[in-house]
Amino acid sequence: MGISERRTHPPVSNRALEKEYRKKKKAPDGEQLKGLSKRTDLTTRQVESWFRQRKASETLSQLQKFSETGWRFFYYTAIFIYGLWAVSSKSWFYDTKECWRGYPLHAVDRDMWWYYMLELSFYWSLLISQFFDVRRKDFWQMFTHHVTTILLLTLSWMDNLVRMGSLVLIIHDVADVFLEAAKLARYANKPKLCDAFFIVFAVVWIISRMFIYPYVVVYTALFEACQTVALEGINCFPAYYVFNALIICLQVLHFIWTWYIVRIAVKSIRTGKTDDNRSDTEEEDEMDAGTDDAAQLGGGDSERRSPKAIGDLIKRPTHSHTVGDSASANGNTPRSTKSK
Repeated sequence: MGISERRTHPPVSNRALEKEYRKKKKAPDGEQLKGLSKRTDLTTRQVESWFRQRKASETLSQLQKFSETGWRFFYYTAIFIYGLWAVSSKSWFYDTKECWRGYPLHAVDRDMWWYYMLELSFYWSLLISQFFDVRRKDFWQMFTHHVTTILLLTLSWMDNLVRMGSLVLIIHDVADVFLEAAKLARYANKPKLCDAFFIVFAVVWIISRMFIYPYVVVYTALFEACQTVALEGINCFPAYYVFNALIICLQVLHFIWTWYIVRIAVKSIRTGKTDDNRSDTEEEDEMDAGTDDAAQLGGGDSERRSPKAIGDLIKRPTHSHTVGDSASANGNTPRSTKSK
C-alpha cells in the first residue's frame, strides 16, 4: 500500500540537552537557550534543531498510525452496527416518549448491558490515554468531552436512563466510522479516497450532531421528559437537571467541532488540500521551524513534517473521543524528504 515505516532518527546523544528535554518536552527559549548553547558548544539554532529532531523521533511511523487507526475504525464500525442492531429493536428508537413512559421501572436487557459496558470502557481508555500522548491544543475540549460522556453514561446508568443514553451513543458513533476511514485513506496515501470519506463524514456529522441530536435527544430531554413522567404522577428529580446540563454541554462541543470541520472544508475547496486547522501539538510553532541543521548534528537526513491528517480533527470524539480516538495516533508524522 506504500505506507512508510520510516521514523525520524534520534539526534546525536547529548546528556545536557537530553536532561533538559526530559524536564519540559519542548525547546527552551531566551536565556535558557543561550545557556544550553554555551554548555554544549552548539549554536542556538543547532540546539533548537536538536530539540525538534528529538521530539520528532518519538512520533509514531505512518504504518503505526495506520495500524492504530485501523483498530479504531474496526471498533467504531463494530460498536455502531451492534448498537444499531440492539437499539433498533426497542420501542424508544421510534418514539422518544418511550424513554420516559413507565420510568423508572425500565428493565435493562442483556444486549443493552453489553452496549453500555463496552462504550464506557472505551471512553475511559480515551480519557486516560490523553495524559500519556502528544498534548494537542484542543486537549481541554477533548478532556471535557470524555469526562462529560463518562458522566452521562454513569449517571444515566445509575438513574436508569439507559434508554436515553443509548440514543446519545448511537448518534455519536455513526460519524466516527467515516472519520477513521478518512484517516486510513490518508495514511495509505490515497488523497482522493480520503477526501471522499471526509465529505461523507462532514455530511453525516452535521446531520447527526447538528440536527438529529438537538431535535431528538435535547428536545425530548428538555421538554418531553417532565411532561411524560408528570402524567404518571412523578416529579422531575435533581439528577434530571444534571443530566440535561451534560447533554447541553455535549451540544456546545458539537458547535465548536462543527466550526473546525467547516473551516477545513472551506480551506479544502480553496486550496485543494484537506488539512487540520489545529496544531499537532502545543509547541507546533516552535517545532515547525526549519531543521536545516539536523544533518550538522549527525542525526541523519533533514526532517520535516508531513501535511496534517484530517483525522486529527476530533476522537474521536473522538471518540471521541471520541466519540473520540486514541490520542497516540493523532498528530503528524515527520518524514524524511527521501520518503516523499
